[in-house]
Amino acid sequence: MSIIRRIAGKFLPIIINHFSPAKYRDNVFVPEFLKAVNLKMISLGKTIRCFERGFLPFEHLWYDLENNDYRNYIPARVNYQHRFVNGSYGIILGNKILFEKFLGNIISGIDGLHIVGSLGYIEKGKLYSLHRDLETGNYSSLLSLLKASDLILKQVCGDGGEGLKCLSNREGHLFINNQGVDVEEMKSFLTGLDNYLIQRRLLQNGLAGEINPGSVNTMRIGTMIDPDSGKPFMAYAVHRFGSPGSGF
Repeated sequence: MSIIRRIAGKFLPIIINHFSPAKYRDNVFVPEFLKAVNLKMISLGKTIRCFERGFLPFEHLWYDLENNDYRNYIPARVNYQHRFVNGSYGIILGNKILFEKFLGNIISGIDGLHIVGSLGYIEKGKLYSLHRDLETGNYSSLLSLLKASDLILKQVCGDGGEGLKCLSNREGHLFINNQGVDVEEMKSFLTGLDNYLIQRRLLQNGLAGEINPGSVNTMRIGTMIDPDSGKPFMAYAVHRFGSPGSGF
């Protein structure tokens, strides 16, 4: 079944983009839509209507399109089509190292604000340091950090938690995503990585940690610029939580 899914995931977007009317074609939306199809969640007819209107299948439930007018909501296809709205500055949002450096300069000196500083990154199997506690090219220095806290490895240019890795040391035993490994297996795994950022794992207290301790549950605040006054304002704020199925 996994082979069939891989083949379908590779060729179906090409077929759909080739034979669909131009307004339905999108090299990002179509693959994401196909990955989100779940006929146990909503029927085939509703799934097709979601595609025609530009919504991902689960957005039918998010926005309660059974009862609400879909024209009152911005569909995912529009979001993907406007992903280049920031022009050349979009690279800052797409690269976690650049974003960290940029944001660090922006908030420097503001009381109560700070960034989560990355320790280093792995590029084509080589370790590069961004912090005094990590030594470039020395994976033993990385393993020694596990004695103090878990480490999170995430793609430098990626989103949605795809490829997330958690390294941990529990009473002298090493783990990758809760799977036990020895030192050589750990080093072999690390040298096989490319485009990965290294950070200390954050653990939340209070309500956010109680609801789902396995993820960092953040506030997402959407801002817009008023076209009349030219001033920014907060359009919405939501508390985003992970789930048992979304963690590493």
